[in-house]
Amino acid sequence: MLITNDGRLANRIMHPRYGIRKEYRALVKGTWTPDTLRSRLKGKVVLENGEVVDGIEVVSAFPESGDTRTVITIHEGRKHVVKRLFTAIGTRVLELERTAIGSLRAPDLEKGQWKEMDRTGIERALLS
Repeated sequence: MLITNDGRLANRIMHPRYGIRKEYRALVKGTWTPDTLRSRLKGKVVLENGEVVDGIEVVSAFPESGDTRTVITIHEGRKHVVKRLFTAIGTRVLELERTAIGSLRAPDLEKGQWKEMDRTGIERALLS
């Protein structure tokens, strides 16, 4: 999770026009192969309200106890967009974690811990 009070920075991170990739690790219902996920999420996916999401990349997918653990990247930051993407292709998300924004990876911290970053480090990782 990234917390900021800088509205300009937050907009640059979230708005698709800036193309900042977000990486998500998800456990989805059912068994999906990487090729099936790629073909279903390829091109443009139309969400339930008619919004369109494109630029989805399936990084990996492998079975786990009858479900599928997958890693995807997108350049959008809309509310619940990953859950809505998987709903649009006929499955649901059981677990979801954002693991990276741009080249900024989630640090290895315990629950309740945090890491402070200065503006230069964030901009270098996200906006370069």
